[in-house]
Amino acid sequence: MEENKRVIPVTRYNYYKYYGARKEFYKMNYLERKRREAIEAEHKDYYKDYWTLSLWKEENMREYKKNNI
Repeated sequence: MEENKRVIPVTRYNYYKYYGARKEFYKMNYLERKRREAIEAEHKDYYKDYWTLSLWKEENMREYKKNNI
């Protein structure tokens, strides 16, 4: 038979310790999300134009680069 072990209650202090131990992980994820959102906002028009203007075709891409750069 297994021994009964002591039950450890989950209190606010334990939640605080959990958050404190993972604070850097939360911050890293937050900064990574902000970085991705900034890149996405910067290239938003290009991705839209890629499909609407058929930029996968070489002649359309040349025309797009000539006008935008």
